Amino acid sequence: MPRQLKIDRRFIQLLPDAGTTIATAIISLAHGFNLCVVAEGVENRAQLGWLQRADARAGHQRDADEEANSRGRGDEPGVKRS
Repeated sequence: MPRQLKIDRRFIQLLPDAGTTIATAIISLAHGFNLCVVAEGVENRAQLGWLQRADARAGHQRDADEEANSRGRGDEPGVKRS
């Protein structure tokens, strides 16, 4: 398992309209130490796109369509992605 640094969901919630300075700093710091960056709590495509362009990956992503579908089956909302 590669060494990784996780960005807390509280920082991710602000993206992409705000919070880019702190997110960019965290990602740069992690890359400086050769760490993989994992963002927790990605909730929409705009956040995911920003993170992908910044060379970070989503650790836990919630997709509204999948969440709505899972409710009908009694599953927990959200989906884990690597």
